[in-house]
Amino acid sequence: MLTFSNDNIKNWLKDSVNMYLKFKKDNSEEAAIVYSLLLSSKNKNSFLDALYDLTDINFPKIDINEEKSNSNNKFKYYKKISTHLEKLEKNFLKEFLHIDNGHLNLGYLEIVALLMIYYPEPTKKLFQLDDKKYHQLIEVLKQKILTEFKNNQLENIKKVKKNKNDVGELAEYGAYNLIAQDFSNNPLVGNEQALRKVIKVLLGGNSLIILGEAGVGKTTLVNGIAYNIKMGNIHDALKDKRIIMLPVMGLTADTQYIGTLEQHINDIISYARKNKDVIYFIDEIHMIMGAGQSKEDNIDISNLLKPFISDKTLQIIGATTLDEFDKTINCDPTIRRRFRTVTLAEPTDEEVINIANQYISIKSNDFQIDWTFNNDFLKILVYLTSSKNRKYYETINNPNITLNIIDGIFESALYHERDYINKQDVIEAIQDNEILSSTKKEELITKLSSNKFYLEQQEIPNSKILTLSPKNSL
Repeated sequence: MLTFSNDNIKNWLKDSVNMYLKFKKDNSEEAAIVYSLLLSSKNKNSFLDALYDLTDINFPKIDINEEKSNSNNKFKYYKKISTHLEKLEKNFLKEFLHIDNGHLNLGYLEIVALLMIYYPEPTKKLFQLDDKKYHQLIEVLKQKILTEFKNNQLENIKKVKKNKNDVGELAEYGAYNLIAQDFSNNPLVGNEQALRKVIKVLLGGNSLIILGEAGVGKTTLVNGIAYNIKMGNIHDALKDKRIIMLPVMGLTADTQYIGTLEQHINDIISYARKNKDVIYFIDEIHMIMGAGQSKEDNIDISNLLKPFISDKTLQIIGATTLDEFDKTINCDPTIRRRFRTVTLAEPTDEEVINIANQYISIKSNDFQIDWTFNNDFLKILVYLTSSKNRKYYETINNPNITLNIIDGIFESALYHERDYINKQDVIEAIQDNEILSSTKKEELITKLSSNKFYLEQQEIPNSKILTLSPKNSL
């Protein structure tokens, strides 16, 4: 659904239907959309004034008479125009902000900018712009939208920090608000399909468990939802939610005393009743089975939570591996049926490369260290550590293993006090890695220490190319 800065914008779209029907007779669909919105007589001065403020381009004066449209067609064509704008908005957010969920606060200028950016030919024809003037205008408009969007995000963050950091009495159990955390080291790329599934379950008020092998990004997925809430880039029904991390170990502390576990769970339930914006996240959720159980009775956390999950007093996101799920929760139908499940597979190699590139960019910026390898290096690294080649280690998956090695590479450069990465860092990172077997280490070092992976010589100083000493050579 489109988000408008005021009701006048929505009225503008409705009024433009007359113009759309006029231009659709002799023009393409794209041109009709552009002309109808840019020439709607009631508002054309509003956006032309805004354009004059941003650029020194002289736009021709355009006068045109509107025609009356068939009232039966009004809603149909309003929906058509709105659908076009939603598509353009989504394209802009993905292309320039790299996000899949969210909304621009659409005013006259934002709508005009979207039309001009994605429908260049009708725009150039209408305003008599050559390529140079058109690109000049587009750059100005693009930066204007990006600036406004980021300013709105900063306001959202301030609001979150002011209102959502406190977890009240739950702090004594080690609970904390995921939305209040720093997301700078969490690459939220890939698994868009799983993210959509989780959001749909949450919209229905239901609880769910994210299933997946170690390292595939279960916790990162939940962090992705928290991040989108923090930035305001999520479905309206979830914008005011908080995701509170609940450690099982914190809930079971001191439960050797009779009644203590019940009191802890009662605190969780009471907090949720008083704060309707709360979604709980329990990592390793299989641990609730049997947790806090005493010799005297069979009461554990799962039994205490059951009725409150059923009546939706509690909304919980859990995460665990498929194996642990099968051995615990799946064996108890009374708790199993209270959770929906979303299975998270290991990302594709392409998605892992995407994640790794973003992670490298973050690390490089944080440490001020140049990454001096080309994309073929990542392709080989990801391929050799993916599940297809998981011959020597069975418990860790991508993207975790790839990011683990990248961490080691940057750590080596920091240790040697260099502002660039070289082959020595790759070798040390692999040799020091405690996840990999010796056989896999040997394979990775052999494949990844080739000079062909360096960026072009002119892109980095000659001094940055390290010649390995005999003791380090392969």
